[in-house]
Amino acid sequence: MSPVRPGTGFSAWIQYVQPVSAGGMVLVCFPHAAGSASAYRDWCAVLAGYGIEVWPVQLPGRESRFTEPLTTDLAELTGAVAEPLRTNLAGRPYAIYGHSAGAMMAYGLALRMEADGGPGPYHLFVGACRPPSRPDPDFPIHRLPPDRFLARLTGYGRIPQEILGFPDLVEQIATTARADLRLVETHPWDSGMVVDCPVTAFGGVSDPAVPVGTLADWGQITSGTFTRVVLPGGHFPPPSGERQLLEGIRRGIG
Repeated sequence: MSPVRPGTGFSAWIQYVQPVSAGGMVLVCFPHAAGSASAYRDWCAVLAGYGIEVWPVQLPGRESRFTEPLTTDLAELTGAVAEPLRTNLAGRPYAIYGHSAGAMMAYGLALRMEADGGPGPYHLFVGACRPPSRPDPDFPIHRLPPDRFLARLTGYGRIPQEILGFPDLVEQIATTARADLRLVETHPWDSGMVVDCPVTAFGGVSDPAVPVGTLADWGQITSGTFTRVVLPGGHFPPPSGERQLLEGIRRGIG
């Protein structure tokens, strides 16, 4: 797995954008492990109706970037994403959301944007993710043996059962998921990594991977206000839960 390719432009990193009025709020979104920018395609249309322009992040090794090597270094990733963001935000306010492993990427980007001296995010939203101070009992998940790792992936509820009949596809998903989890699990998180913006943590009431009792510890990573929102469903919310999630984001940056 090679370093992130330098000089990759905005159109590679940010895809499926549905523009809103000039100067409107931007929501940068990171997908779950092995996920892609298309996970947020529906959000683009829904939130555009509220004047929020969604910028889904397309990570290397998937969809239009399938031929690019996966990356396992969070510092390299956030540095590569931050560069085109700064140029294209051009002073616009922005927030960041990440789901599951993507929540840690979102947190890392928020820290990077603040550390580099540019304007930090207006709000950081994290979904379906344990805070760094409350790691999973199986940590580090990316080092689990193949059978246990696949069981974890299917347990999240995002891999249709019919896909399990295609070993090559399963292996591709597992390889990408391992890289994404390694990306966030090997980063040296510590208690001093605090963002200077409000933080909202979302979690499913029946998510076995992220018990709702762990969500409160996300409050430790901000010097601003903290909000916990419990949604119906598990690791990936059902339609009713996703509507509540989007409403929580809209209120948080409205």
